[in-house]
Amino acid sequence: MFAGTRKRLQIVCNKRSSRSVRVFALLEVFCFYASVVSLLALAAQCVAQALGYSPGAITRALTRVSLSAAVGYLTNSLAIEMLFKPYEPVKWLKVWPQGLVPRNKSKIGRQLGSKVASELLKPEEIANKLCAMAQDYLHDEHSKRELVEYVVKLLNNYKNDIVATVTPAVETICRKLLDMYVTRENFERLWEEAIRPKLQQSATREFMTQRIIAGLNQHVPQLTVALRRQLAVTIRDYVNHSLLGLGGDTIALGVVEFIDWHGVENLIRNKLNEPQTVTIIKDILATQVNDLQNWLHTAEGQAKVEEVLKTLERYLADAIDRFINFDLARVFDSILNSPKAWRWAQEALIPKLKGLTEQFLQEKTGVFLEKINIDEMIAESVERQNTREFHQMVNDLTAEHLGAIETLGYVLGGLIGMLQLLLG
Repeated sequence: MFAGTRKRLQIVCNKRSSRSVRVFALLEVFCFYASVVSLLALAAQCVAQALGYSPGAITRALTRVSLSAAVGYLTNSLAIEMLFKPYEPVKWLKVWPQGLVPRNKSKIGRQLGSKVASELLKPEEIANKLCAMAQDYLHDEHSKRELVEYVVKLLNNYKNDIVATVTPAVETICRKLLDMYVTRENFERLWEEAIRPKLQQSATREFMTQRIIAGLNQHVPQLTVALRRQLAVTIRDYVNHSLLGLGGDTIALGVVEFIDWHGVENLIRNKLNEPQTVTIIKDILATQVNDLQNWLHTAEGQAKVEEVLKTLERYLADAIDRFINFDLARVFDSILNSPKAWRWAQEALIPKLKGLTEQFLQEKTGVFLEKINIDEMIAESVERQNTREFHQMVNDLTAEHLGAIETLGYVLGGLIGMLQLLLG
């Protein structure tokens, strides 16, 4: 009690405390010392009466009123102290061996936890609050940029670990796809369902024919030069063989120079562009498709297909190895540092994340609260709480109200004493 009075004196002297707190602390100090004086006055009056001295009526009246006020103050003060003291059980105190709070700390903790978990922390209210907070955060442009920057930084810090982790999975998937799709059955299916029908289409043959004619037209000058050389060689060889080598070169040169090769070029071009030539090329292409179809079913064709598939498989396997060993890390790095990718994340992914977050919180908040066991946490926290520290915390938080209770006890006690005096 004396320690509490010293604490109240410190509050009175502390100018940072509010005015009401300082006033009630001062009144509490006054009531304490007034009560001590009243008890001393009662003791002095008893001694005086024992020595044969009889106090006057006024003295007895003041003593009676002040004693009633002291009883009111001390009763309230003692009741407040008995909430916490004694902190530890005292065996010889049979009536009140321990304070109310420390003696019932476990029970208080369980009931407080149960009430908080069932009535204060309702899952739907917490979910709504969390959803509102998440929505506000994801709606804020600055917050979205912060979130993206944090994710980029996190992924960059663990980039090598991520690549090392996903590499075996990527390699396994690629190998499975390679084994699954590079097969003879898929090749035959591709030929029957896509390549052969496409080659048999009139539009395809028309396109290929025009490309062939265009290619031949482009190489007509080279074809004319080759034809000129071959004609000169043929005439020279014929003359030399038939006329025993008499002027073969001269005759060949004369014949070649006599021919209008520019006209030959135009003749070849005109011939290539004739409808008859176009029709012939189309027919050849159609025949070649049928011949190729038949050839694929021969032993030679099947062996060639197997060879092509093995070559394709080796090429794709090498490409996969190069991608995994050299390109995967660069691809991942390019994605991380791609402004376009992160703009997409901000504009498309985060808005979808809002709805998913709200749905997740609505569905899982109750589960989380059940797993957290708030009632048990509160009960354990109360059980671990040091009683002295808790008492000090209560005094700090409720000094004004406790001072008002004790002061009110003093006032009511004094009023009762005055009422008894008037009625007596």
